[in-house]
Amino acid sequence: MMDHIILNGIWDIAYSPEEAGEFGDTVALDFVPAYWEDRTNTLQRTALWNSLRFNPGYRLQRYPVEGTVPDMSLPNIVGRFRYTKTVFIDKNYEHKLALFQVGGVQNSLKLFINGIEAGSHIGFNTPFTFDIGAFIHYGEDNEIIMEVSNFPLLNEIGESVSGCTVRAANEATGGIYGDVALIFKPLPALTDAFITTAENAESITVNCSCTEPAPIHWEIYDKNGLMDEGLSESSVFTVTRGSMRFWSPETPYLYTLKLTLAADSTELVFGIRRLTTHGSSFSLNHEPVYLRGICEHGYYPDTVHPPRDINYYRDVIITLKQLGFNFIRFHTWIPMEEYMRAADELGIMLHVESPNNTTTEEWIQILKYVRRHPSVVICCCGNELLIDDAGVDKLEHHAALCRELMPDALFSPMNALRGVEYGWLDSNLGVDLCYEPFKHNDKRLNRLIAFSDVFNSYALGQLSYNSISADPAELDHFQSIYKRPRISHEIGIHGTYIDLGLSRRYKGTRIGDTELFSSVESHLESEGVLKRAPLYYVNSCKWQALLRKHCFENARRCKTIAGYDFLGVSDHHWHTFGYAVGLMNEFYELKPTESIRNIRQYNNESVLLIDLANNRNYFCGGQLKCRISVSYFGKNKIDMATLRCTVGNTSGHILKRFNFRTGPLISGQVVEIADITYSIPSCEHPEKLLLRAELDDVPYPIENEWEIWAFPETESAADGILCVDSLNNVALASLNNGADVLLLGSEPFNTLPVSFQIALAGRTNGNLATVIEHHPLTDPMGHEGWCGWQFSSMMTDASAVVFNRTSSIPFKPIIEVASSYKNVHKQAAVFELNVGRGRLLICTFRLSPDDPGACWFKKRMLEYMRGASFSPQIAASVDDLRTIFSASPKITAIVNDNSAHNPNDITMKK
Repeated sequence: MMDHIILNGIWDIAYSPEEAGEFGDTVALDFVPAYWEDRTNTLQRTALWNSLRFNPGYRLQRYPVEGTVPDMSLPNIVGRFRYTKTVFIDKNYEHKLALFQVGGVQNSLKLFINGIEAGSHIGFNTPFTFDIGAFIHYGEDNEIIMEVSNFPLLNEIGESVSGCTVRAANEATGGIYGDVALIFKPLPALTDAFITTAENAESITVNCSCTEPAPIHWEIYDKNGLMDEGLSESSVFTVTRGSMRFWSPETPYLYTLKLTLAADSTELVFGIRRLTTHGSSFSLNHEPVYLRGICEHGYYPDTVHPPRDINYYRDVIITLKQLGFNFIRFHTWIPMEEYMRAADELGIMLHVESPNNTTTEEWIQILKYVRRHPSVVICCCGNELLIDDAGVDKLEHHAALCRELMPDALFSPMNALRGVEYGWLDSNLGVDLCYEPFKHNDKRLNRLIAFSDVFNSYALGQLSYNSISADPAELDHFQSIYKRPRISHEIGIHGTYIDLGLSRRYKGTRIGDTELFSSVESHLESEGVLKRAPLYYVNSCKWQALLRKHCFENARRCKTIAGYDFLGVSDHHWHTFGYAVGLMNEFYELKPTESIRNIRQYNNESVLLIDLANNRNYFCGGQLKCRISVSYFGKNKIDMATLRCTVGNTSGHILKRFNFRTGPLISGQVVEIADITYSIPSCEHPEKLLLRAELDDVPYPIENEWEIWAFPETESAADGILCVDSLNNVALASLNNGADVLLLGSEPFNTLPVSFQIALAGRTNGNLATVIEHHPLTDPMGHEGWCGWQFSSMMTDASAVVFNRTSSIPFKPIIEVASSYKNVHKQAAVFELNVGRGRLLICTFRLSPDDPGACWFKKRMLEYMRGASFSPQIAASVDDLRTIFSASPKITAIVNDNSAHNPNDITMKK
């Protein structure tokens, strides 16, 4: 029988700010388990306080900021703590296996028993144990000392080890975060056990480690009782699946294995599952599966550190599954035991990823830690590190260890193959380059293919940084070089404005003490737009939702992409101090206008898709021609189904119905099922139409909808209005003398670029929202207060006029483009002024003659200017105009920083 002596609670604590310095005063503190920074209030009342050293990287973070925003930092304690406790150990334990167990430490620990070093551990990802039998005095008091250090870690060749739980708000985190216990097991003893599923998923192998050989009795239980049992003379033995059912996200069946070795016993909870690859596809337990994943960054607004409450993770996983996700990728961190147990219970697949530059020793510890959980199906060695030739060598070694220690998991070498499929610098790709289907290092890639099961592919940012212009056919063409299934790396990355209303939720927390919200409020107030922040937030969420749907659907239209990890399920503000990337906020609450039903339309097991281009504007009488397909991953083949489609308006009137009979739907395929041709009906004003599709004769709802825009056929006549593409001296003179002038362009105003691609999360450049005011010019547009699909072409390669602080002209746009809240620029795309005796209307959107929306809008502006309602409310002189012709200094920016490079990450200096 195993005995536990729990050592949590009060220890005698001493501190040294140096890695090898002397310790100071000793005080008794409740310090196990605890992160040091969570005990700041307690430490402040002790003699240790004045000697404490704090995170040297901590800095006050405040907006506005230009360029790269630093990651969130907190004043965490840096140094080394000595923990001392005296424990009486009964003589009855003398002939048992004695283990000292630590549930986790940041970042390293040395153990001393009775003055002798009994073990050391470097790393912050896993629990660990020491065999301490040789150091114990039985029947006596024993002095136990733990020296815990949180100085930065380096790997074998001096590279910094970094991941989400030691970066940003977690930089300089220290302490013992798991339980500490003495464990005594009768001999002979089981020291480890894990289960692997055979490649054909029809048997399991039980792998035991024992202090000495002995027969092992095994029993398997389900919720109803004993299912099977046996006796093995070997420490490794196989059990057939029999009546045991497969574990999957839909049916997470778990069983309990009880192992008995003489007087020692242990229990394992397990599930039978095997994720396998076939060409460019995945199967789970012989059935095709598409990995619909999220990127988990480990941001916890209440606690900073990952909670140890399993119910927290259960709630998270339930929410994710409701939204259609079946997969979680952990970005450079290893989940807590409670997270993995919740995933096992509720059914969601996990992709675990070591911190960047993890040592080989800790990689082994990680594999041994996570292999007890059926939910863990993929193991990976970091994020966006440079894979040079030496990097390939290390990855090959780590792949071999994965095969040996966790053979039923797939190996992914790196999330995004920098140095192979892309580079931040030309030198990243090295030599031996191939230029088809795009520039890459073919030699390195082929070496990776030899030992990798799956790739997390950047795919030139087509589903992330440039998602608006993704080309599914081109992405499929890329597959010719990979020869393995691809999970598209961090799709989305669409930012939103910050929700200032959440600041109250942070009261009393350590993050609440930062200026995450207060400095935004101060900055917006100084720019005169604080009252508009709630509107920016809502409109930003609408824009983000539109682009996210488009991005997900492009991913599903690719026939050779086998899954994605979505960078955007929830906001996580440790990254670049404010990273509003989520479809949910950081409290896992859906953002405005989102719904489970809408999200599942494009993030479900099976989804309907359409090949609409980005320009969804049509003239009345024009032909809508599109093709509908289905990405089908149902459990059964469907011989035939019915596709029902309707075209309707926003009032709910159905204008046209279509019915199609499909051919066979085979699981794991993208199948084209219908071609639609529709004549756009006549309308007096622009009108949004909804094309809805629903598949019948299938086990669960498969439905989707897409918006298209109808515009009356137009001809523009500029009678009586001076149309110019630049406010040159002639145009200014005409204005001053009473002319009505329409400026279709931006010269010579100071401008910033505009795109229909929303700004990347966390950046200070790009734009996060649009606002269309109620106004005689825009009211006939049928708009919803922001620029939706009808503006896609008009916003592409366009610009907006910047009203700088020195401008004497009030900022009152008709169509506004809201920049990042981190560095506010007041921007107008459409606005009007009285200038001298004339009137001026300015539009900086791109008005292409090929875009029905642009043609109509140009005509509408001319009609408006000739009508009685053209009455600008703001008067300006020519000299006033010149105050916004240029800024001092001149503002320059790009639409989006189209680079994965994050200079805040110390592991990415190459």
